[in-house]
Amino acid sequence: MRLCALPVLLLAVTASALHAQQGATTPDTATPDTSTQPIKTPFVLHVYANLVQVPTLVLSTSQDFLPPQPREKFEITIDAGRRFHPTQMHIEGNEPISLAILLDASSGQNDLLKPLPELLAALAPGSLHPVDRVSVYAYDCRLMRSALNLPADATTLGPAIVRALAAPNLHGTTPRRSCKEITLWDAAASTLQSIANLPGRRVLLILSDGHSNPGNVAFDKLTDMASTYGIAIFGIREAEAFGVGNSTFSAGSRRGAIAAPSPVSYTENEDLFDLLCQLNGGLVLSSTSRELAKTLQRFVTMVRGRYILEFPRPDQNLPGKHQIDVTLTDRAAFIRPAGVTVPGAIAPDADTVPSQASPANYGKRHPIN
Repeated sequence: MRLCALPVLLLAVTASALHAQQGATTPDTATPDTSTQPIKTPFVLHVYANLVQVPTLVLSTSQDFLPPQPREKFEITIDAGRRFHPTQMHIEGNEPISLAILLDASSGQNDLLKPLPELLAALAPGSLHPVDRVSVYAYDCRLMRSALNLPADATTLGPAIVRALAAPNLHGTTPRRSCKEITLWDAAASTLQSIANLPGRRVLLILSDGHSNPGNVAFDKLTDMASTYGIAIFGIREAEAFGVGNSTFSAGSRRGAIAAPSPVSYTENEDLFDLLCQLNGGLVLSSTSRELAKTLQRFVTMVRGRYILEFPRPDQNLPGKHQIDVTLTDRAAFIRPAGVTVPGAIAPDADTVPSQASPANYGKRHPIN
């Protein structure tokens, strides 16, 4: 289900219904009885969802939390077009989350995975709420799912992690040294497809060291999938195992995408795990087993603290892939928008009730397909 805002549907229905009532014809009588006389000319109601929502992570350049920022300080560009402010904005807060957790059972993450069942269960009902939904996956020789769209309840979260890590054939039926492991990119792609139509703000949390061998799904295709499905990606990995900071990018805005990011150039030595997350509205957090409880809490706080930037889609009606930039006018910040989807073009129709002109506009810089 693509992200769209229901209030604009309500406004469209109200305006269109009024238009239909004014245009209807009844028999020519001095005092027509509209309660009993049939309408001769039927009307077809056309409703278009045109409000775009962009979940956007906003932190300081050192990735600390910032005080609330007003809507007027946010500037958006699409395909390097003219800058504009979001027409509406709110903090995500307690909106329902569809959280998928992908566990890398093939890497050296055991120190993080061992306490995870208890620590994840401790997030409910404080950080995770009953209206939130959780899906759990683990992979090594095979990708296994132990929970799909379960309520975020303390009695179910811990056992779901335990079942995933103890799943039969997770590590294969052959000796470990001959196991053909599923790659991180392949496992992430399958997980994205599995949760693509779940309701709520969809988020994928990956616990992995971030290394992925070549597989069936290329890195660029994976980033395109995540953005097209409107799924933000965050990661957690063991600090000692990798030994790098959370960010590999300079401060400032980072290009996201309305439908999908443009292909990026990277080297073999670049941190692709962190790049995957940052291109899709998140980042990678490093943690130790002792700090994992705080890291999980920080992750949920980041998700709930995202800004939901709203604006009507550009009037040009150009469906497809478009690149979006989000900046703050008076300060450098770590800004990562997640991907959303713009509906297709509105068909020409005399009975369509026009809305107000959109401040959004397309520029001339388009992503490469």
